[in-house]
Amino acid sequence: YGAHGVEFAALAALLCERLLPRRLQVVLPQCPSGESWFELDVTKYLYAVTMGEAAKARVVRATPGGVPELRMRQRRFLETLRSRAGVSSKQVCLAGFSQGAMVAV
Repeated sequence: YGAHGVEFAALAALLCERLLPRRLQVVLPQCPSGESWFELDVTKYLYAVTMGEAAKARVVRATPGGVPELRMRQRRFLETLRSRAGVSSKQVCLAGFSQGAMVAV
């Protein structure tokens, strides 16, 4: 929990060196809070678990607070990245760990 982008620098270097021999620029964005991309209410989830599958399903399917704003920031980030790097959407690959992976999807 709370992994930082720099922790993936070694993986990025490996991708550049071995797996993707053509020119590759790796960008490791960091979430604004430094800990998580969006907040999860664990207490609400644990309570829902005790109330049964239907309650748990409602909590799991709900969009966490801050996600709509995060999507807008992500779109602006990608537009800026494509513009500065001069690449198309097909040339951009997003990845992440835990919440970062959810954000990349």
